Amino acid sequence: MQGTVVRVLWLITTFFAVAIGAAGSAQAGLVTIDFENDATGFYFNGYQSPSSADVVFSSTESRSTDPHDYISIDHFGQGSHGKGLAISSGNPGLGAGLIMDFLKPTDFLSLEFGNDDPDQSFTGLKQVVLTLFSGGLQVGESIIAPNKNGIMDQNIAYSGQFFDRARFFFIDDFDFPALVNPIVDNVAYQNHTGPGGINNVPAPGGLLLFSIGLLVAYARRKRLALL
Repeated sequence: MQGTVVRVLWLITTFFAVAIGAAGSAQAGLVTIDFENDATGFYFNGYQSPSSADVVFSSTESRSTDPHDYISIDHFGQGSHGKGLAISSGNPGLGAGLIMDFLKPTDFLSLEFGNDDPDQSFTGLKQVVLTLFSGGLQVGESIIAPNKNGIMDQNIAYSGQFFDRARFFFIDDFDFPALVNPIVDNVAYQNHTGPGGINNVPAPGGLLLFSIGLLVAYARRKRLALL
């Protein structure tokens, strides 16, 4: 009987260690959308890649009835790594940006971008901006200078406060959205601090100590019974 109790307590300890370790690993995983499994074509706003149900892609353009004026998935040569996602404004005189809505709490975002060729824009190309929002309020921003070679060889990223929306723009010399269609690829995101994030997974040490405590208490009780 005593051996059975010890085995049961040991099984409980092992179960907690394995289960919590698996949960932590699952939450810690970085999700990357590379668009390789996406069908090439033109899409209206609200596009979701089959690689992830957590992110909704839209253009800042919202007036056109033609899907060619919003989002396209295709091979863009040096402007992407294989397939990528391009944004169009639908208006030759207006620049457009990419909106990414996150359906789960997120606090890390990284993406590669291409097509940063200032020759396509008579108003120039000065900055690449990634702005983060939570509940409509801006919570963070990353700004870098494009190398202006038109090739997808740069990355922009943010890590910090929780956000549920990100806006990505090329900015021209006059601080307006540049007249260049951004192309993005390898959109990677991760949740560290939001509800269910990896920092909120119960610490394995606490539960393991609790289970070990049960084993110690049982051993002491058994020892007193023998005295």
